Amino acid sequence: MGSEDMERLVAGIPKAMGYCARVTPKGPDGGRDVVAFLRRAGARVSAHRAEVKRRKGAMGAPAACSFISGLPAGDRGSNISTGGFTQGGPL
Repeated sequence: MGSEDMERLVAGIPKAMGYCARVTPKGPDGGRDVVAFLRRAGARVSAHRAEVKRRKGAMGAPAACSFISGLPAGDRGSNISTGGFTQGGPL
């Protein structure tokens, strides 16, 4: 499975749970590969952003923390890595 397929797979999980979810366009997205949110009465209620890494090596705490700390106020985030995470990360 390639990186783009992995991102579509990850976006499919919140979709199956009733969220609006999409894979972000390629480019400088700050690690935000998937954005999912709930809508109530036409208004966005909450957002969850995911950074998806298809890799062999583990993701370290600095990369994981950089993504989480860069999220917009009130949004939540997840780091998803096929290579796992080094000890001490993510938080």
